[in-house]
Amino acid sequence: MNIFVAKLSSVTKAEDLQELFSKFGEVISAKVIMDRETGFSKRYGFVEMADDRAGYEAIEKLNNSELDGSQIISHSIKAGELCLYLYKVSESLKKKSGRFHFAG
Repeated sequence: MNIFVAKLSSVTKAEDLQELFSKFGEVISAKVIMDRETGFSKRYGFVEMADDRAGYEAIEKLNNSELDGSQIISHSIKAGELCLYLYKVSESLKKKSGRFHFAG
């Protein structure tokens, strides 16, 4: 199961996601997306879990929970939904900062 995790703290690393989600089951991979130009976190990431049931439990328990001082959100995501979701997130960030741009 693929899980999209957003509103991460700028200090959250892949290892932090791995540790957090592994409380619910086997984590195959965890990744925090970094900006290529600045090297800073884009404040979202992905977790892949081996078992769907464990993934849904993690989503339910961790959505709107706190990690590294930020209230995170977590969603099950399919590849086709990812681009649309990222576009919506980028539009929201652009309105807040006036400088975020999503080229997708």
